[in-house]
Amino acid sequence: MKIPVARDQAVGMGWLVASPFYADGIGAGAVSLAAEIERVVPAVVRMIGSRVGLVAGFSIWLGARSFAVVGLVRGEPGVLSFLVLEALRGRRRTALLEFLPGPEPSRRWKRVLRRARFALVERPATVRAMAVGQVLTAPERDLCAARFRVSNERFRHISWALMRYPAPLPPVHSDAAAVVASGRASCDWPTLFAAARSADWPLIVICGSADLAEVEALNHDRRAQVHSELSRTEHDAIVSAAAVYAVVLRRQKGPSAGHVRLMAAVGAGAPVVATESPGLDGYLIGGETALLVEPANPAALAAAIQRLIDDSELAARVREAAHRRAAEWTYNEYFEAIGELCRGLSEGSKPG
Repeated sequence: MKIPVARDQAVGMGWLVASPFYADGIGAGAVSLAAEIERVVPAVVRMIGSRVGLVAGFSIWLGARSFAVVGLVRGEPGVLSFLVLEALRGRRRTALLEFLPGPEPSRRWKRVLRRARFALVERPATVRAMAVGQVLTAPERDLCAARFRVSNERFRHISWALMRYPAPLPPVHSDAAAVVASGRASCDWPTLFAAARSADWPLIVICGSADLAEVEALNHDRRAQVHSELSRTEHDAIVSAAAVYAVVLRRQKGPSAGHVRLMAAVGAGAPVVATESPGLDGYLIGGETALLVEPANPAALAAAIQRLIDDSELAARVREAAHRRAAEWTYNEYFEAIGELCRGLSEGSKPG
C-alpha cells in the first residue's frame, strides 16, 4: 500500500520527519521532528512532554501528523505512546530505527510489569504502527520477528557506521601506554578489573553515571583512572592516546551494544580487543580488525591486551585493517542506507 503524499511534500518541506540526528544525516527531504514539534506544539505541552511520556508521544504525533513517513529511534521518550496513537488510527508509516530489545529489569516485580506492558501494549502497538524496524545485526531480524510474532520481512538489517566520517588513519601517539575502556550499556566492568589486576599496564575507565558506583567499588585500590559523563570530545581525546582500546561486554541476552564505542576507537586509530558478542556480529574480524576473547574470561582478556602492547607490528596491522574496513562504511553510507529505507516506505514498498 502506498503511503499518501501529505501537505509537507506539496509545499517542499520534505516527505520524512525524523529524530534530529537522522534528519540532519539524511539531508534532502528530511525534516527535524524537534523543529516541527517546536513549530506546531504549544510551549506548555512541550514542557509537560519533557517529563511525561504520554504527553511526549502526543507531541510527536502532532509534529509528525502531516508527513508521509516518520523515522524515530525506538528507545526515545514518547515513542511507545506515539505508536499507540498511530495504531489507534490504523496508520503504518513509521520506521523504527536502532530497534534494540530493551534489557530485562533485575527485580522480579519489574520484570513482571515489563512483560505485561509488552504483551498488552508494546507488541500490538508496534505491530500495527511500525512499517519497518532497523536492526543492527543480521541475527536480530529473526530474534525481533519471533518476539513480535511477525515476518522477519518487517525488519531490515543496517549496521551502525564503523567510522563517523572518512579521515586518514591518525598517527600512533609516542607516549601511548594506557588501556582505555568506556561505555554505558552492557559493560562487564568486573572482568575488566580482574584482568587489570594481573597486569601492570595503566588503565583508564570512562563510564556513565549509572555505572559509577560499581566502577568505584571495583577500583577500591585505585588501580584505574576513572572518568564519568565526559563529553564526546573529551572521551575521544583520551581514546586517541590509548595503546589498546578494550570493548568488554557482558554475555548478551538483551540488546546489541558496543557499536558507538567501537566506532570511536577505530576512528581514533586505537587497536581493539573485544569480547565475542552476538551484538557485534559482523562488526569485527577476529585476528584481523581486532583480537577477540570469550566473555567473562579475565585471563584471556589480559593476555590479548598484553599481546597488542608487546607486539607493535601486530598492533599496527590490527588498527590499519580496522581503519581500512571502517572507511567503507561511515556515517555517509549509513545515512544513505537509512534514507533509502525510509524512501522505500514513501514509494509504497513497505514490508508486508
